[in-house]
Amino acid sequence: MLSDFLVSHPENPFFQLSQSEWAAATAKYSELLEENNIEYIDRSASASIQVGNGAYFDNDAVLSQFTRLFKMLPFKQAYKNKVIIIIVDNARTHSAKEFSLEDFGMKPGTRCPIDQILYNGEMGQHQKLDCCFTSGRHKGKSKGLLILAEELKIQVPPKTSLDHLKQLLSSHNAFQNKSKLETLAKQYGVKIIFSPKFDCELNCIEGLWAHQRQFVRNRTDQTFPTMLTLIKDSRNKFIEKNDAMKLLRRFWRTLEAYDRGDSYEEVMKLYFSSLCKNGVYHRRRITNSNLQDSGQ
Repeated sequence: MLSDFLVSHPENPFFQLSQSEWAAATAKYSELLEENNIEYIDRSASASIQVGNGAYFDNDAVLSQFTRLFKMLPFKQAYKNKVIIIIVDNARTHSAKEFSLEDFGMKPGTRCPIDQILYNGEMGQHQKLDCCFTSGRHKGKSKGLLILAEELKIQVPPKTSLDHLKQLLSSHNAFQNKSKLETLAKQYGVKIIFSPKFDCELNCIEGLWAHQRQFVRNRTDQTFPTMLTLIKDSRNKFIEKNDAMKLLRRFWRTLEAYDRGDSYEEVMKLYFSSLCKNGVYHRRRITNSNLQDSGQ
């Protein structure tokens, strides 16, 4: 199982530090040298996991991979003084949140997923809400949503139901929590944008996966060692063919189309059009020769 980053930068479509950049990064973050269940390409955050024995790209593995990337990014000289924005597939393993109202009980001593909530007030000031009692005879026990609502100065009608209470709290800033990944990225000055679900045309890396699957499928002998070699070869072929530029160009064309109000059907015609040659069934053919002629 693979997890990778496609970069919109002329230096290289894949993120990787030079030897000197890697030395500087590991001098500050020695944990980058530690081994775990995730295998990384040297000096990069491109990762793979051999599925089985409990190994899988769950949310913890994804956060570990992104933490590695975030620690390495400041040492990439080609990205110096650049604003880093990462578009991420809207899968549950990526978008899992720190907590949900559904995880809280109504009364003291009931279920509670976290000890405190950090949020921004109406004026943008940082606020902290303790979810458990910090003193008194109930110290260490959860407060429950009723008391949390009282502390947040939310008017709760008498004999309200748990569902109604959750509805009242759902609009408060304290419960507008972001995903774990967004929270992590913010600590490193990186912005995360989740692509809409089921809109592969807005996620360039889907084109990379399609390229790698086809490359491996056409050359495999059905053995695991050969597959690993072919995956590496597919990355080199991807760079050689400059396919990243085609995918990025397609991405910007799609954004512009949606921005001017084109429908999903009209956007799809950018790819499934009569201009396609007979041998192309899934994407509009974009070659390096006409790349510059077609605009962004």
